[in-house]
Amino acid sequence: MDVSYTRRSFVAQLAAAAFSSRVSYVVAGDSAQDRALVTDDPLEQLVPRLQDVISQTVQTHSVPGLSVALIRDAQIAWTGGFGVQDKESGEPVDADTVFEAASLTKPLLAYAALALCEQGRLELDQPLAGLLEEPFTGEQSELLQQVTARHVLTHTTGFPNWRARGRSLKFLRPPGEKFSYSGEGFVYLQRVVERLTDQPLNEYLGQKLFTPLGMASASLVWRDEYEQSLARGYPPNGKGRGMRRKFTEANAASSLVCTASDYARFVCALLAPPKAAEHFLSLNRVDQMWKSQVEVIEGVSWGLGIGVEHTTTGDAFWHWGNNGSRYNCFAVAFPQSKVGLVVFANSGNGLKACTEIVPAAIGGDHPALRWKMVVR
Repeated sequence: MDVSYTRRSFVAQLAAAAFSSRVSYVVAGDSAQDRALVTDDPLEQLVPRLQDVISQTVQTHSVPGLSVALIRDAQIAWTGGFGVQDKESGEPVDADTVFEAASLTKPLLAYAALALCEQGRLELDQPLAGLLEEPFTGEQSELLQQVTARHVLTHTTGFPNWRARGRSLKFLRPPGEKFSYSGEGFVYLQRVVERLTDQPLNEYLGQKLFTPLGMASASLVWRDEYEQSLARGYPPNGKGRGMRRKFTEANAASSLVCTASDYARFVCALLAPPKAAEHFLSLNRVDQMWKSQVEVIEGVSWGLGIGVEHTTTGDAFWHWGNNGSRYNCFAVAFPQSKVGLVVFANSGNGLKACTEIVPAAIGGDHPALRWKMVVR
């Protein structure tokens, strides 16, 4: 399917206003008709509408730059760039613009861990403590002995999100007790995966995912070409010079950098797993990722490394990202309908923009977005 990349829309303002009105109902979830998935609208009709909604939305929420990849039939159907990657230079967002994908890194580690499970080298309910030479917390406590890969992937380790700088890692609660989002857990599992594969995580993901899927821009560590292609991140108020960090070490919780379209290739692989068994997970293993393991709130639960939305239009898997309140991103897909969307923004207001962009692009009800706008 041909993929176009357009920055500006030429749809009449009246049509845009009408569509924006429809979007507000979709987000609120007041109308069953508005909650339906947008799966049948021809792209030549949907894309101009969507471009105009996005153009207005990034202005409304003061988002400097944003990139979108629309998925239909488990394939990238359209990509679009809006605004600028650098407010000072005015360099526009284009097909090659990369963003910090933030916590969208986490589902990649989940995929890597499940690959090891499929190979019989790791078990989901196997305590991780025995797989590392040194205790992850600095001491081999009774609670640490209980933590498993399933606990990490479902955010039930009992760890905080991050330990205070220079402080030792302490448990907030016993493992398995309740959902409590934790980047620390993913770093723990990263060390296990690296030990089992005898490879740095970025190298392993390159062989397992990035190269086979054609995710040419993706890396968990800095590349020299990012100097020209990485969008600078801006705080919600948009003030100051944009941030551009250079990750020298992979962090399984947050350091992925890539284009929206490259991340969409990974989402497509979850919707329709490739058949090359030597590289990819089986359909059964992929299905495990988005099967509910622990409830978060009504309508939102967590699978293995990825969130799950329970809606009237079916279950969807999703994840969001927020690095330093300067990069926001969101990915969501409906396995039964094979539709999805990836949105990357170089702004702490990116999730606000998503509350309008996601319903406009694919429709549906999205309790995950409502939850993130409350707890972010």
